[in-house]
Amino acid sequence: MMLGKPIEAVRAGAAAEVPDDAALLAEPEDPDSRAAALDGLLSDEGLRADYGQRVRRRAALFTHEHMMAGYRTVIEALSRA
Repeated sequence: MMLGKPIEAVRAGAAAEVPDDAALLAEPEDPDSRAAALDGLLSDEGLRADYGQRVRRRAALFTHEHMMAGYRTVIEALSRA
């Protein structure tokens, strides 16, 4: 995700949760669905560019700095409770 490359993921658990709307999601038990998602990315330059931008924005939420700020917020809230 940090490289800004569009991705295809299955619609199940963390595989769908982490990329959120930054990935083309396919059904895990449906190879045709996965093939269609990959074919779309391979054949459509505009789609690749769109999902490349989405994935870069989404990846920014997973930097060390962002995660540490989230931990800090939780710890501060717990210390006030």
